[in-house]
Amino acid sequence: MIKMDWKPFWEGRWNTKNVEWKLHSGSAFLLSEELEAQRDAIWKDAKKTFPGIFDGTLLVLEHFIEGENVFQMALREIQFSQVLTIEKTGGKLKPYGTVGVQMLILSPDGRFLLYGKRAKDLMHCPLFIAPPGGMFSGSDIKCTFSKACMREINEEVQIELQDEKYLVGVCADLYTQVGTVFVLLAYSKQTPDISQPVTGNEEWDGNVLNWHQVETLERLEYTNLLEGLVFAKMDWQNQILNGTSIIWDNKDKI
Repeated sequence: MIKMDWKPFWEGRWNTKNVEWKLHSGSAFLLSEELEAQRDAIWKDAKKTFPGIFDGTLLVLEHFIEGENVFQMALREIQFSQVLTIEKTGGKLKPYGTVGVQMLILSPDGRFLLYGKRAKDLMHCPLFIAPPGGMFSGSDIKCTFSKACMREINEEVQIELQDEKYLVGVCADLYTQVGTVFVLLAYSKQTPDISQPVTGNEEWDGNVLNWHQVETLERLEYTNLLEGLVFAKMDWQNQILNGTSIIWDNKDKI
């Protein structure tokens, strides 16, 4: 259920070329003895339901700082089984949780937005409506933030984008207490044929996403949207009510 008081941790507009991240100098993440004792059983149960999952390394956002010319983030590594153990026992991963990206892709004129329905057999939020995106792995920290984001997007959807991309939001996961979402904004390189679907990978229902007029955001129900579309819907409503927008206002691109 959506929390109606949900607000981003941060919102603005930073060119991803000016967003930097690095591993925090602290020690590796450790569970409490009580949770560690439950970890193996929880992971085995998850493997029975989702045989394809593996206990890879994820990234946890420790803190971020918005400077004059750069947006900086510090992260730590954590195993997926540790995250799952915290989630299944009703805990919260502090301060921000594991990080993923969701990219709002607009047509060059800003009139159409790309999104789709997630596949029914996914572990997280099956059949929800979402923009393309994914979770970062531990190896992503070895490259730039911009390249890591594009790796996630390219895995999910086949589309050519303009060079400039923007970080516009840092948001709490709406459906767990263990995640954080980076919301990005990008524009397609070509004017899309909105009558044609865009090819996606197996994480999308029917392996496709579609272009939608941005006005359709008004008709989408909050209850089955992932965070990127919730962010876009709120921003669109803010533009209608107050005449200001982070996504559709092209001023102050850093």
